[in-house]
Amino acid sequence: LELGQQPVDFCSHLAEALSWHPPGACRFDNIDVSKVPWTTAGFRELLGILQGRAATTQRLKAYRCRLEDEAVLEIATWLHPMPPQLVPREVHLSDNEMSTETFEHLVCTLEVKLAACPPRVPLWLRIEGNRIKPETVQ
Repeated sequence: LELGQQPVDFCSHLAEALSWHPPGACRFDNIDVSKVPWTTAGFRELLGILQGRAATTQRLKAYRCRLEDEAVLEIATWLHPMPPQLVPREVHLSDNEMSTETFEHLVCTLEVKLAACPPRVPLWLRIEGNRIKPETVQ
């Protein structure tokens, strides 16, 4: 997402670009939509486009996006049908509005997905600056 570009424009361009490739053919190194305010509907659209084309990424960066719980839960929904070996290895969600409950749900989803793909590899998850109780984070 480029400076000044609106999420709706970005989603339209992404959908068009992905339409040129067969489903499952696109694996990004990095999807960075940070520092742009996203509505839940807009973020759902973004992840829906990726899911619809079976596009995945090594790294998802969505920090300082004002994502609320419903938007973060869309990440778990996006991950659910994804093959475990294609789950992002880095997820950066700092400085959003994620609650403790949503964090726990996301972590549970990630743990289940990664447990299905031995050997287990580390996952980098940044979540500072959210509404998560410190004692929840280990």
